[in-house]
Amino acid sequence: MFAGRRFVRVSARGGHVYPLQAMIEQVLMPQVTLTVEEYATVPAVLEATDLVVLLPRHVAEVFCGWFPGLRIAELPWPARSTPVALYTRLEGSLSPAQRWFRAVVLDAVVAGEYRES
Repeated sequence: MFAGRRFVRVSARGGHVYPLQAMIEQVLMPQVTLTVEEYATVPAVLEATDLVVLLPRHVAEVFCGWFPGLRIAELPWPARSTPVALYTRLEGSLSPAQRWFRAVVLDAVVAGEYRES
C-alpha cells in the first residue's frame, strides 16, 4: 500500500505519538520527505503534493470535511487508539471562563461527543 509513497510526518510534540510510532514500526521513516510541526498545515500540503500522511482518524475526518479532495484509506495493519490529555493550571488559578471551558471539554470527552457516530 505504501510502496513508493512519500510521507509528511507531523511532529509528535502535540501529543499524538501513534502516527510516528507506526511509521517507525512499519519502517516508513525513510519515505518521509517533509516534516511539519502542526497538523493544521497538513491539508494544504496534501492538496499541493502527492505526499501522504498518517493521522488520527478524527483529525483526518475533520480535514476531509474542510478539503473535499482528500480521502481516508484504512491502514493495512491494526490501528491503536491514541490517548489524548487535557493540561490545565490548578483549579484555584483558573478564571470562571477557563473553568467553564475546561468543564465543557471534559464533559464532551467523557460523553464521547468528540467523535461523530
